[in-house]
Amino acid sequence: DVPVEVKGDTVYGDDVEHDIAVKAVHNAVVGKHRGGLTVENDDPEPVITLSPVADRVTEGETLTWRMSLDAPTAVDIWQPVRVLPVTEGAELSTKDVDPQWLKDTYGDVPDPERPLSDANLWVWLNIPPGSTSVDFAVPTVRDQVAEPTESIRLALTDRNAEPLPDRPVLTGTALDKP
Repeated sequence: DVPVEVKGDTVYGDDVEHDIAVKAVHNAVVGKHRGGLTVENDDPEPVITLSPVADRVTEGETLTWRMSLDAPTAVDIWQPVRVLPVTEGAELSTKDVDPQWLKDTYGDVPDPERPLSDANLWVWLNIPPGSTSVDFAVPTVRDQVAEPTESIRLALTDRNAEPLPDRPVLTGTALDKP
């Protein structure tokens, strides 16, 4: 017998594997030289929400949403967020956001100008162990073009970029600077 100490907790985390290997040195027969056990995480996965922080700004300001967990975890939580087409009114375009942000975050460029949803903006946000939130920011740029109010829609998605059916789709609005 090989004793293995398992410390219980109430924090969501990964399963823990304890591997054991033995070696016969003299006059011994070993039926299996490798084994171990896996301690399965039995704590519930935290509930993830997306909520507005600054969802109505003037162009040149930053739209911000917060992804939150209902409890801290012992592991990184990765959750994708996707920009969806707007359902009414004008949509923010690739020329309405900071070009460096577009390049750094998505590897994309503003030209040719197109709605943000056509740029396939899909990002995996990370909440590190012990934390309960991370912000997702979309920096808009001020321009000299008279424009209508423009919007962006965000949704938490599954691993295939499909919006989660039981979660709200959020809208952010950028107002023209007079």
